[in-house]
Amino acid sequence: GNVALTSDITGVSELLKVEKDLVVDLNGHTLAFTPQSGYPGIKNTATLEIKNSGNTGGITSTQAGIQNNGKLIVNCDITSVENAINNVYDGETTINGGSFKNTSDEHALINSNNYENGTPVLTINGGTFESVFTNVSYNNYSTGAVNGGTFTCTGGWHNIYVGGENGGCNVTYDASKCSFTSNGVKIQVNDWGVGNTNTVNNTSYSSTTNLLN
Repeated sequence: GNVALTSDITGVSELLKVEKDLVVDLNGHTLAFTPQSGYPGIKNTATLEIKNSGNTGGITSTQAGIQNNGKLIVNCDITSVENAINNVYDGETTINGGSFKNTSDEHALINSNNYENGTPVLTINGGTFESVFTNVSYNNYSTGAVNGGTFTCTGGWHNIYVGGENGGCNVTYDASKCSFTSNGVKIQVNDWGVGNTNTVNNTSYSSTTNLLN
């Protein structure tokens, strides 16, 4: 059903499993997770929409923010240590807006990966994204689009990375509606040195190529 927060909820250490369709309005409040190591704050296997009708508040996590195995629609702020959103298996994630930040130097801020089972879909229509490591990572048969947003990678990595050990990704991006800043490579397709084929903006690549330096 529909849930609206009426106050901040902090120190949530247990994994929040969403197994039935749910719409959450943060309503200007904070939902703060302190998961055990290796776990996200939320694991979604249904249809989950998270929005914020207030001017403050958001989701925070001392590990990962949300793991999506179902359908996820997001328009809110998420601050985490590891992935803010980890879109896996046949997960379908749509980000319409919000501010996303993490502090890890080895976990992508927004990650999409099939982990050898499924074809995850990640679509970004807007928002601001800031991380030390890669902002958005499409791996292993992930598909989707980056249609807008402001992307800042403060480390020597990527704004958008497309590849993974098995390749098979199909991604589009619209640079005219995005802002990219990185101390590394802004957009790269990567074959992992084995000739994996990935498709970006309807062109196939079977070797590592910097599309936007």
